[in-house]
Amino acid sequence: EQEGSATVAEGGVVADGKAAVADKGPWVLLVTSQGYAKRTPLSSFRLQSRAAVGLIGAVLRPARGGAPADSLAAVRIVRPGDEVVVGSAGGKIARLSADEV
Repeated sequence: EQEGSATVAEGGVVADGKAAVADKGPWVLLVTSQGYAKRTPLSSFRLQSRAAVGLIGAVLRPARGGAPADSLAAVRIVRPGDEVVVGSAGGKIARLSADEV
């Protein structure tokens, strides 16, 4: 089934040959200090030993032109139907479904 330039497949959307996040969960939700959020299937992170180097979950932006460097603000495991509330230093609050991130 076609929807725009993306192909809709069972469990997610495939666009430009890359699979989108599957709709089943659970996911790892990463939120940065600059306001970016990324949801990645938990299954993408393999089980490792204590001495392992680890995996890159998000690429953080370095400090540039007077803007501070980005940093990881929160990491949570979310499931379908979960809701997330995020707030800014300016006092803005947003409540959204983890399914939409």
